[in-house]
Amino acid sequence: MKAIELHRYGPPEVLCYDTVTLPKLRADEVLVKIAATSVNPKDCLIRRGKFRLLSGYRFPLRLGNDLAGNVVDRGRSVRDLSLGQPVFGMTNRMVGRAYADYVAIRASEVAPAPATISLVEAGALPLVSQTALQALRDLGAITQGSQVCINGASGGVGTVAIQIAKAYGAQVTAMCSSRNEALCRQLGADQVVPYDERDVLAGATSFDIYFDVFGNHSIDSTRPVLSPDGVFVSTVPSPASAWAALRTRWSKQRARVVVVRSRRHDLATIAGLVEKGQLTPVIDQTLPLSEAAQAHAYVQTKRARGKVLLIPS
Repeated sequence: MKAIELHRYGPPEVLCYDTVTLPKLRADEVLVKIAATSVNPKDCLIRRGKFRLLSGYRFPLRLGNDLAGNVVDRGRSVRDLSLGQPVFGMTNRMVGRAYADYVAIRASEVAPAPATISLVEAGALPLVSQTALQALRDLGAITQGSQVCINGASGGVGTVAIQIAKAYGAQVTAMCSSRNEALCRQLGADQVVPYDERDVLAGATSFDIYFDVFGNHSIDSTRPVLSPDGVFVSTVPSPASAWAALRTRWSKQRARVVVVRSRRHDLATIAGLVEKGQLTPVIDQTLPLSEAAQAHAYVQTKRARGKVLLIPS
């Protein structure tokens, strides 16, 4: 089969389109023939060596966490997924190995794919939708009427976060560039603040949840626009964000960091939102798997609207 691998850390050009062997299955895994995977900012950071203490130096490395496709084999302990079944999910490994024709993944990390969209479209959802869901529901305790601000609302996580927040009945303020204002309104944002024209932090709005997808704000800079018991949620794991979460643990205004995990019940929730028409994947580009380097170069510009997909041959 074919897969994208890197034999050293570096720029997008280090990604190689290699011929590799089929992965071997463990008892709790399924083998999925991939219809689509996607490029996440995390993939670009791993490729550049930013997480090398976790990703290691045992090359080649095969990136990619998102996937949608069909089950073609299963381990001996897997009974709840059938051969041929369309699934979507995300590997919980640091280096996910989904940039390939096939991937072996724990059965608990996938779920039946939404019936109302294609498998290619479903490949855009697992990481970003579970990130948004776990940030808003689990860390932000979103409820009907919550005031939610999403900073970085036009990217992969942001575009689904708008829709998930609206599905929970929240009032959503989206922060994005002026060129993406129409997209955010189309997705359901009640207010849009173009950050290149004005600053939401200069306003008087009181947010129950400030979801910093872009990663350029902090609990301290957002305190003036947080409600008295508001929550600041970051997607960026760093010493600064970890310290902020620790020192505000018992404060009324709290900082949290979302560390996404793939869970079947969360994927089922996402599939349900899709099938109800409350969540639609936003796809910027679809490229062949062999053009992963081009996809990485585009994603790291931080100008993608929604997701960039890779399609195996």
